Amino acid sequence: MQAMPPDLESDLKACLSARGFNRQKAELVGAFVSRCVGLTHAAHERLIETSNWEKFLTKKGALSKVSKGIPRVKETAITADIALVAKNLLRNPLVPRRPSLKSTIASSAIAGVDADATAPSVTATGNSSKRPDLVFTPADPELNLAFAVEAKVLETPADCEGVLLGDTGLGCFTRAEDPYETSGVIGLYGYAEESEAVSHRAVMHAAFTAGKGSAQGCTQVTFVDRRCHWDGTDLDRGSLLAHMNKQPLVCIAVVLGFPAIRLPTVLPKMAARRAKVEPKTGPSSTLTAPVSA
Repeated sequence: MQAMPPDLESDLKACLSARGFNRQKAELVGAFVSRCVGLTHAAHERLIETSNWEKFLTKKGALSKVSKGIPRVKETAITADIALVAKNLLRNPLVPRRPSLKSTIASSAIAGVDADATAPSVTATGNSSKRPDLVFTPADPELNLAFAVEAKVLETPADCEGVLLGDTGLGCFTRAEDPYETSGVIGLYGYAEESEAVSHRAVMHAAFTAGKGSAQGCTQVTFVDRRCHWDGTDLDRGSLLAHMNKQPLVCIAVVLGFPAIRLPTVLPKMAARRAKVEPKTGPSSTLTAPVSA
């Protein structure tokens, strides 16, 4: 019989306890972050469904504008639509809430998911404000916590060290001056072409283990499949956990695979095909989750 993968929530709690968090806070933060990651995976799976992905690619702003070369899917576009789908999943859970069942994760545990959220501070505001790519907030305002994520597109092995673990990635949380706020867990999402996701995960693990970039001094680095949950579904996905060196923080990093990152010729064909089958009023720009009966 195949062994069950470790539970993400339990591993997060153990990491936070090892970093000095008291039991109550470790349980609170571990449970919330694991739910956020589960929601991310559910939203990601919905986004890459063929019909949704094709609609996404034809949206204004989805691709970089280039005079030469091949357009690339924008990190900001992927992040924005992950947040969009996640919000729809929050509004329309597939499984009715049953708080009495411990195995069911209530959608209300997360109040919102915001992409590119501006966060002014005492030292910076306006365009110079901190701007995490994704911020998850809890339904209970008294919890006073949030899970912030930086996301980067990964195309080459060098992108992991130079971008994901660089000053504009992990470094946003570890810099000495005005770092991004965190409730104890740093989130890093890498976006890669599905066919290359496995190799990027291996490179990311190696870079953390070797202390590259802003991961210098990290300890207790592990990358395994861990079980997280969303809407009554178990999701077994690879995730990296690491203890940060300079602060009592834990980092969780995942690499999400997408059908394509560079798109040479598919867009004109895709647009023409959609124009033939869709009504003249044009397609909806919103990805929606099905409403439960």
